[in-house]
Amino acid sequence: KPFARQGIALDNKLQEGIAKAQGTNIKAFVGFETTKDEVIEVKVALSAVDIDGALKNLNAELPGWGFEDTRKKAFETWNKELSRIIVKGGSEDQKKVYYTALYHTFVQPNTFNDVDGRYRGIDKNIHTTDCFTNYTVFSLWDTYRAWHPLMTILDTARSNDFVKVMLNMYDKGGLLP
Repeated sequence: KPFARQGIALDNKLQEGIAKAQGTNIKAFVGFETTKDEVIEVKVALSAVDIDGALKNLNAELPGWGFEDTRKKAFETWNKELSRIIVKGGSEDQKKVYYTALYHTFVQPNTFNDVDGRYRGIDKNIHTTDCFTNYTVFSLWDTYRAWHPLMTILDTARSNDFVKVMLNMYDKGGLLP
């Protein structure tokens, strides 16, 4: 369904009707005219490179429509990640606490390249990778004590990519994260 209005909030002030803005506090919005109980599905894609990258990401990652199908695929994906460790024993509440904590270990870092391998490097230039997945948002404060060792057990492929990303950051920016 086409949206009825659009705009950008720049520095928390609504700017209806504009399509582009520059700054550090920018939010986009769209509005729909709806009837009572009408359901609207919206898809959004991101790219740190360009609009074409966002469209490619959208087509690759969410080609169809249907909230329930998307929800089911997300559930299956998270279930696969979380089933790397099967807990036996304990109460249901203890298992919920454990799997919630395990879920939090997989939320970040985030993939930071488009499906075609392009990414914006720490040097702000566009690069392409075909030998690792580029990640961002490494929360390194004390993670060497617990999180990184856990990832070397649970996900060696990603752990190797984490090291490659850090070395790539050094190559492009002169500093390790």
